[in-house]
Amino acid sequence: MSAKKKKSAKKAPTNPSA
Repeated sequence: MSAKKKKSAKKAPTNPSA
């Protein structure tokens, strides 16, 4: 799950956690 979140942030850093 962590890897999926990291990939998402790399593709589109629109998360408040990133």
